[in-house]
Amino acid sequence: MRLPAEYFLPHHEFADLVMKDYEGRLEIYFAVTCAQDNLKGFARYLTMEALVKRLVPDRVEDFDVQKSDSLLNTVFRFKSLFDESVYKDDNARRLMSNYVAAYFYLGLAYKHQGNLDAAIATFEVADRFGHNRVLPVEYWLSYLYTEKGELAKAEKRLLQALSDDPSVPLSYMLGKIYLAQNRSEEARELFEQAIKLNAKEPSGYGGLLQLYDETGYAERVTALLDSLPEDPQLVSKLVYLLKTEDREDLAQLVLKRWVATHPRDTSASKLLKQ
Repeated sequence: MRLPAEYFLPHHEFADLVMKDYEGRLEIYFAVTCAQDNLKGFARYLTMEALVKRLVPDRVEDFDVQKSDSLLNTVFRFKSLFDESVYKDDNARRLMSNYVAAYFYLGLAYKHQGNLDAAIATFEVADRFGHNRVLPVEYWLSYLYTEKGELAKAEKRLLQALSDDPSVPLSYMLGKIYLAQNRSEEARELFEQAIKLNAKEPSGYGGLLQLYDETGYAERVTALLDSLPEDPQLVSKLVYLLKTEDREDLAQLVLKRWVATHPRDTSASKLLKQ
């Protein structure tokens, strides 16, 4: 038996051929647990709706916020999942991570929309399913609490998270909270901890620069700039971090110091002139 020639088309060409006359009257869904190899070519025709991906002829968005919210918060029930008296084996607990992911992406969607209250409520539900090291639920909850000015809540969550698993982003975030509260010594310790955890990441250096600048230690700013590792990637990421923190002045200082010692770095020179 000879197979149709279409079966030998590249993935994207085969998907385009299948979708050519597909109007969506018969809805087709894939579970989020479906292996990515089975979806090759169809990625641009899929819209995520909570725990499934729906095949659509004309995709407008890759994540349907309204449908996902309705499914997760109205249609689905989680009576047994949060009941500690109900036994759950390792496989069941692994499957629960799919719910965490669904709420996580919904929380991010609300965050991008500027709806911080909805984002916080969504991440808080995700957090109820248990700790997930792959998805930074703790980070975003702490970030959003900070954005809302709820520093005590953010500090509590960060302290708990850091006691379980010290990390550069969490150390930096807690340091920023202490800096906002004029708790300079505690902030300094956390920024230095971030550097010890990973000296190739910019957070600790960026935090110390802001701390020294805001507390009037100009000589420490200079000393820290002079002691930065000779790493162009680190310097580039540090400049970006400071810009996102609206510290263009410190970003310029970092660039000036780098260009002064690396005059042949034309990219840095151009960036400095912008």
